[in-house]
Amino acid sequence: MPHRLLPLLRRIAADPLTHFLALGLVIFGAYAWTHPQSGREQDIVIGEAEMARLRTDATTQWGREPDAQQMQGLVDALLREEVLVREALALGLDRDDTVVRRRLAQKMEFLAQQDVRTPDEADIQAWYQAHPSNYQTPARVVMEQRYFSGPTALQRASAAVQALRRGSDVKGERFMLAGAPVAQDRTTLARDYGESFAEAVWNLPLQQWSEPLASPHGVHLVRLLERHEARPAPLNSVHDTVAADLLNQRIARAREDAYQAALAKYRVTLPTAMEAPVSTSVRPQP
Repeated sequence: MPHRLLPLLRRIAADPLTHFLALGLVIFGAYAWTHPQSGREQDIVIGEAEMARLRTDATTQWGREPDAQQMQGLVDALLREEVLVREALALGLDRDDTVVRRRLAQKMEFLAQQDVRTPDEADIQAWYQAHPSNYQTPARVVMEQRYFSGPTALQRASAAVQALRRGSDVKGERFMLAGAPVAQDRTTLARDYGESFAEAVWNLPLQQWSEPLASPHGVHLVRLLERHEARPAPLNSVHDTVAADLLNQRIARAREDAYQAALAKYRVTLPTAMEAPVSTSVRPQP
């Protein structure tokens, strides 16, 4: 019997189909070896903690706890999302997706700031004292003005300023920004009248009527009544701003420290002409 099988085995071994099947088995085995799949990796477990999170999120959003049917819908949506995300990752769909990459980077930065401590009162006081120029009441001026518009505005303003300087009471035209004199900083003046107008007003002497000053609105005669220099704002008036600035600084520092620690793990190669990030692990291309 064996001697009858030997020719048959030789014909099978010589058949190209046999070679193809054998090659396929080798490739399949190699893939299975390099891409192991375990039963545990295919498990999707939605535990009590996840259920509690779903219930809490729904209650926060809806203002009431979800009922059983709504909870089932939330679980179904979570399960659908988990399955589709796993399949997308298995296909490598995350690798060339700019939106996904940016979202992952944002999540890493969020993780880096999770342990940042909220500033206490001592921290806020110390930050305020260390950065006094950041928390100042800006310099301000109080002015009165006479306003003129139209083709002859400059001529009428030039005549009016002479009368004002002699002590006459000259009335200008009604103007929406010329109410009772109030203190204004330079930024406000530039916003309302333009930068060149603000520059001219800022350098006027006190209690003297200016030469005619042009703005996008028309022509103005201005007299400074008061000048107030910049001064530190009381802490109680800027407390929340100081606290926010300090917290943001801590978050930025935590993010940068986490990034530099992660960057140190990599050997980065960049084009020679490009400036490399600050890290000893980065080198330009030769």
